[in-house]
Amino acid sequence: MRGMIYTFYSYKGGVGRSMALANLGMYFFKNGYTTILLDLDLEAPGLESYFEERYRLNLEELHDRPGFCDMLQAYQRLAASAPTVEDTDSPFPAVEDYLYQLDQQPGCQLLLMHAGRRATGQAWQNYASFVRSFDWTAFYEEWEGGRCLEWLRTRLKDIADVVLIDSRTGVTEMGGVATQHLADVVVMLCGANLQNIENTARMGHAFTSDAVYQARDDRPLDLIVVPSRIDDADSSAFLEFQQRLDTTFSDLPLRFLDDGYTMHQMCLPYLPIISYEETLVVGNPEMEQAAGRLHEAYQRVAANMRALAHKGTTLQSGTRSAQAPAQLVVYLANVRDDQAIADQSKAYLTQHGVVVRDTNQLKQANPDALEDFARADTLVMLLSKTASMSRTMQRLCAQADDLAKPIIPLKLDDSPLPYWLADRLSIDVTSDIQQRLPTLLESIQAQREASRRPDEPHGQSGSMVYICYSVHDGSEAASRIAKYLRTCGFQTWLDHENLLPGASLQAEINRAIDTSDAVVILLSPALINSDGAQREWSYMRQLKKPLFPVIVSRPVQPARLLADLQWTDLTLDFDHGLQQLAQTLKKTLPTQLDMPESSTDTGGTA
Repeated sequence: MRGMIYTFYSYKGGVGRSMALANLGMYFFKNGYTTILLDLDLEAPGLESYFEERYRLNLEELHDRPGFCDMLQAYQRLAASAPTVEDTDSPFPAVEDYLYQLDQQPGCQLLLMHAGRRATGQAWQNYASFVRSFDWTAFYEEWEGGRCLEWLRTRLKDIADVVLIDSRTGVTEMGGVATQHLADVVVMLCGANLQNIENTARMGHAFTSDAVYQARDDRPLDLIVVPSRIDDADSSAFLEFQQRLDTTFSDLPLRFLDDGYTMHQMCLPYLPIISYEETLVVGNPEMEQAAGRLHEAYQRVAANMRALAHKGTTLQSGTRSAQAPAQLVVYLANVRDDQAIADQSKAYLTQHGVVVRDTNQLKQANPDALEDFARADTLVMLLSKTASMSRTMQRLCAQADDLAKPIIPLKLDDSPLPYWLADRLSIDVTSDIQQRLPTLLESIQAQREASRRPDEPHGQSGSMVYICYSVHDGSEAASRIAKYLRTCGFQTWLDHENLLPGASLQAEINRAIDTSDAVVILLSPALINSDGAQREWSYMRQLKKPLFPVIVSRPVQPARLLADLQWTDLTLDFDHGLQQLAQTLKKTLPTQLDMPESSTDTGGTA
């Protein structure tokens, strides 16, 4: 997401534009992005006020520091002193001199460029005079203003991952500063009244006009429309508002939103708790809880912003290889009670380049959605007690099964998995979902890789040995044995190493047994007493697989199904017994590597 610039625009004030920008800036910073907040609302500046309480800012002291307007004047002074304004060596001011650090954490910063020096007294008078009298036409024609702004865009992208610009229809927007030069995406906040909706749509068409496109040297400009401060308490009026939104913005080129949240899902609700005092919600646990619906809406807007950043990177590169892997596409299924966790999951996956689609269209049997679902990589199901009782969730699971689609269950609470997913390996997120989301991402990527990896004959990479053991008293021995056998040139299959979350346990185990060249059975009290193990052994003997029983824990009673086989005992001398096992396997099966001549390196004795 390096160097994406978002301009926040509103037709008029009163829709919480600056507040939304401040909260989203805090959100990106908290999620590890270096973020710059740039106040271009020169006629009504004050973006820094949202951070006054959080960071105990001395606003009078801050207002005595240079900002955006001072940087423009510094550029003019430096350009005037150059031999010619077109001189490629003509210096620009140092952007860092106009950035104020609000916060930092390992690997990222939160930076502010306020509107300009405007402390009480003469500085304020000078600022007001500059805003009223600055000639943007002369700036472009006589001072190579476009060159200055392109330089600024490049420097901002070099410094930050995310740049958020506070703008609206005013002197800077009429000068084309934000849309023609700086922005990659315009986030348009729209109020509920008809005038606001229609004028926001009108400006959206202007932002995407051929004239602006040409002024940007054919650089694309994407739009996001975010309804803001919407009171949805009156369901009939709210429904009319939604219909008006759909009608008014139907012909606006809102690219890529099919990959993210809709306008309705991003709607920023009106909440009385913050109606009298605009404040930061993100990063304040009490406010995040009190204004939960608004906090969730901010997360959805951020997810769409990240989605456009990923798409933008692809578009700007222009050299994507035909062999490059297609973007990962995941469908996310959840019940209404689990929406907050679904939003967290979607935000994380989208941040890492995964396209996350909603299952609502599948629930409505939309043909296009069903076709897209068939092409998707994975279905991720958020499973709570409520979700486990949902017939809709069960039907979605059946659809995925019919398409042989990988299903990854996220276990949200201590309730057991429903019977229709009982044999699937799940990811437990009951303790801390944020810590487990990387595991989810890795599982999705691994499922894609596994589905596209060509099958290789075992002879090319060593014979496959399936290791049968009990998790109750055989896991450590199984890992040590597998590690050693791999050094001897064998492939090994262990469920905890080879099974991916979402895999059907019994189906994958059967497949592993079917494709194995031999089976090593680790005999322990728990395994001997397992009905499941007895069934597996019977299945192995039906397939005429070479079986190699190994005692790893005592006491064990003779197993009838294995009584006619020679057993290897590792309980007396683990390393020596393991060498004997490997020698026996090598005599029976082909391997790639020679046997180690000395140390077995098995990690000690059992």
